[in-house]
Amino acid sequence: MKALAAVEYIELPRIHVKYEDHAWHLFPIILKSNASVSRQRFIELLADEGIGTSVHYKPLHRMTYYNNVYNLNSRDFPNAERIWKGCISLPIYPSLTDEELNYICHTIHEIIYKTRK
Repeated sequence: MKALAAVEYIELPRIHVKYEDHAWHLFPIILKSNASVSRQRFIELLADEGIGTSVHYKPLHRMTYYNNVYNLNSRDFPNAERIWKGCISLPIYPSLTDEELNYICHTIHEIIYKTRK
């Protein structure tokens, strides 16, 4: 997390336990709305560099059942919308090497700041 802490256009996971006590089954970051690249383009650029990502945590108000039954409006859930529109799960798995982790972090820096020009 330290390698990405200075990237002002992303939010890192907030944890409330010691690192070694966390399950770390996902590593979601949030691409902020002021980033110069959209979430979809960010995902595409990472994929171009061989880095797979996932999108998780679709808000309940966007799921068909809840939207249809309760007639939910996205404007009523601004925090869930902000998080969902920017959330990307980065690779995390037991055999991820330091070299691969450094490559992922370096590539994120490159994409975020190269697209700022």
